[in-house]
Amino acid sequence: YMHDSRGDGWQGAEWSGLGQDGLTLEDGFEKTFTFVVPHLPLQLTGPCSLTDGGSCAASPNYPSYYGYNAECTIYGVPLVGLEVVAFDVEADNNCRWDYLTVNGKKYCGSRGPEGVVVENGIIQWVSDSGVVKSGWKICWTQ
Repeated sequence: YMHDSRGDGWQGAEWSGLGQDGLTLEDGFEKTFTFVVPHLPLQLTGPCSLTDGGSCAASPNYPSYYGYNAECTIYGVPLVGLEVVAFDVEADNNCRWDYLTVNGKKYCGSRGPEGVVVENGIIQWVSDSGVVKSGWKICWTQ
């Protein structure tokens, strides 16, 4: 069965009982159901930008320095591996200051989320009031 596990209109949907091979019924017989999950439209809050016809996102002012005290969120990113075109963000071992968050993991410095699948469809960006760099550009294809 399927249910809106988070009560958020399927924004963070979790599927129960449905695996790659279909649904296994209790009587031991297996039946495969094929259906299309609608792709949520890309949405953006804050000063980041969607580029390349909506198949990429970039930090504010990219490729110029991103600004101080900026926050943005990109919603509806497809479930495909990310391609990091550029990633130059203030470095810190714990990514405390400027960072991109994907699947709850923070990325900073020069190593972005290459190949990472955005499981919840959300990418978040935060910068503080210290150092600024040229930022990031990340793409996805469907």
